[in-house]
Amino acid sequence: MPLGWYKRDMSMIARLILLGLCMLFAFSARAEEEYIKPNPTSLLQTLIRFDALDINDDYLLDNYAMIAECDLYKSFYGNDFKWNNEVRVALRNSIRKEKNNYPILYLAHTQLQLDRYDFNENLFRFTPETAIRSINLLLLYELQKPVCGKTAAQYIPLNYKAVLDEPVFVPGLPFEQKDAEMLLKLMKEDNNTARNIYTRFYIRIFKVKPLNVSVEGVEPRLSRRYAQAGTPGPRNIHLLAHLQTIEFFEDPAMTKLVYTYKYKP
Repeated sequence: MPLGWYKRDMSMIARLILLGLCMLFAFSARAEEEYIKPNPTSLLQTLIRFDALDINDDYLLDNYAMIAECDLYKSFYGNDFKWNNEVRVALRNSIRKEKNNYPILYLAHTQLQLDRYDFNENLFRFTPETAIRSINLLLLYELQKPVCGKTAAQYIPLNYKAVLDEPVFVPGLPFEQKDAEMLLKLMKEDNNTARNIYTRFYIRIFKVKPLNVSVEGVEPRLSRRYAQAGTPGPRNIHLLAHLQTIEFFEDPAMTKLVYTYKYKP
């Protein structure tokens, strides 16, 4: 092997790993400070923070690298020795250094619809189909086909749901009549004739049960299955969460705030 090729290769891996570590550091530094919209990398990092995804498991670490460091994976996974002896080591070291800063604050979104105004209660109730009646399960993210290049991640969860520690009941939006009239006027101006309301849930993850592995065949790579105890389906995962706040908006861009619900424990 020409020495010049080796030097170029080592320089490339150093740059890629350094880039990956910088990205992870920048992401984790801000994630602890703000609520973020869930994405595949952030959710996997949350699992790692609560030791639900074991980075000592090569299969899980490789799937994590596919999602969080796809360029690194595509460049070096095909080289068995570099991947095992250098890239995996660098990834594990970075994760162990940064895991306590991985995100735990998330935003979940849903769409509701206002029913007719209740003059007795001074309340815009939600329609029966969209009412928030003792809900405790919020969809955070559905990962359709996690791939890096032409390779699919086989082991990580696909469906992420937050399980609230206390069910939430919000019968509607309390408005005095004059304010209710103003809201309807705003909706009319925005051509929101369906009376849609767009919600943003602020939640804090406080625990995630681990993924347990089972091997049912003679070929570990093909027969490995990871599942969370008590959660239906092998690629579903529940994250235990506490609700902080719900914001209600009149527009889908969520720029026109009409009501804020503060959770009181």
